[in-house]
Amino acid sequence: MPNIDDKEEKSEQNKKKFDTKEKSDPKENLVGKRHHEPDLDKKLSEEELKSALVNTQERLLAALAENQNMRRRHEAQVAEIKMYATTEIFKSLLPIMDGLSNALNNTEENVHLMKEIVQGVQMTKDELSKIFSRFGVEVIDPKPGDAFDCELHNAISKVKNENYPKNSIASLMQVGYKFKDRLLRAALVSVVE
Repeated sequence: MPNIDDKEEKSEQNKKKFDTKEKSDPKENLVGKRHHEPDLDKKLSEEELKSALVNTQERLLAALAENQNMRRRHEAQVAEIKMYATTEIFKSLLPIMDGLSNALNNTEENVHLMKEIVQGVQMTKDELSKIFSRFGVEVIDPKPGDAFDCELHNAISKVKNENYPKNSIASLMQVGYKFKDRLLRAALVSVVE
């Protein structure tokens, strides 16, 4: 069993070991390498000072250029966000436009019975179309025989049709819309086999 004197002796030995270790240099990093800093006590020549000044100016100019580039990118992103902020609003209005179009298409046969209702629906659809147009929403309304464009059209079926060329649009099921250069919804079409 160790006694108290042995513990004190070991403690004294550890203190001596600790005191004799070299003290760490504050300029050393975690892996023990020294930073390459100029010796501040050493007087620098005029050429060394000019070189250091040029180096500092180049770094400053690079930092300023990077700052300007970041600001330009940020301004461009803000402008894009502002321009397309209304995209979701127009997407939510598309079903209303579809409903109005369907109401007009389904009532054309019974126009003589519902003339006033049809006129009201047509006026509402026309007003909504004006709003779309004013804000840059364009209708994608391909005609039969037009070339199929996978960027603007969504083919939901293929049909045989000898009147139109292969891979052209055979019929339109639902118009599409785009807002400026962004697609809101592709036009639903059938394509000639």
